[in-house]
Amino acid sequence: MLVSVIICTYSPSRIKDLMEAIKSLQNQTYQQIEIIVVVDHNQMLYEKLKSILEEKERVFHNQEVKGLSGSKNFGIDKARGEVIAFLDDDAVAAEDWVEQLVMPFKDDKVAAVGGLTLPLWETEEPKWLPAEFLWVMGCTYRGHINRIGRVRNVFGGNSCFRKSCMDQVGKFLPSIGRIGNKMLTGEETEYCMRIWQMLPDRHILFNPKAVIYHKVPRQRTNLKYFIRRTFGSGYSLAFIHHLRKNFGKKTESNFLYHLATNFFPRTVKLLAKDFMAAVGQLAVALLGVFCTGLGYLVGSFQTRFKEV
Repeated sequence: MLVSVIICTYSPSRIKDLMEAIKSLQNQTYQQIEIIVVVDHNQMLYEKLKSILEEKERVFHNQEVKGLSGSKNFGIDKARGEVIAFLDDDAVAAEDWVEQLVMPFKDDKVAAVGGLTLPLWETEEPKWLPAEFLWVMGCTYRGHINRIGRVRNVFGGNSCFRKSCMDQVGKFLPSIGRIGNKMLTGEETEYCMRIWQMLPDRHILFNPKAVIYHKVPRQRTNLKYFIRRTFGSGYSLAFIHHLRKNFGKKTESNFLYHLATNFFPRTVKLLAKDFMAAVGQLAVALLGVFCTGLGYLVGSFQTRFKEV
């Protein structure tokens, strides 16, 4: 089974990170891989990568719909694999990452598989950040399923899809997905919801053995980024729920339930051992819930006046 691994990139500042991501793919235990790099609307970066990468790494310049979703779609069109995988350009894959992602596809009912994303901190991990909010940093959070099992959606930077299912479901929506600092994200969430609705007999799985390490730069480890990211997540989710009206909110409800029954009791007990860290995490968790909810309310209000 040939696996096409697509890495989307757009900034020359990430060339070093990109090369490390590619190297981690070159050293995989699974050999049937083609590496596809899609440069999003940056001719100079495209030419630079063409000059430094080997021919076996296929480099393309997305000049169609700008943004992460557009670049993913461009890469899918160029892919030859039976399975399409995605890796962030600022992440490093464990050597058996592809092998672990592909393993569940032995079951013909599996449409998509996601893996475990661990943080690779550029600086010391902030004590004020609850592990439940590691999703803000693009990583797997505490409270997420920690065994092989079904999930509503995978996370875009550590995921793969059966190509035959993608052919039936269609492409990622260009109106959702990162474009620079654009707030509307979560294209993989909407896509997985579409799989569930269009192919109800198929499965979407999480495999914690499919591990990548996502780099977390210093500029993300501050409250300003945290507030912007949580607000943007809620805002995006409102648009996604607007598009997939018949899809429930079980994942979000489970997250809030985990906070109430696990995080808050656990952190209150921590007050006696590390008062400042516990108070900081409690405050940040409440702030995260508030900003996410506020973003959802703003996004819900806007969906009344425009279509995504």
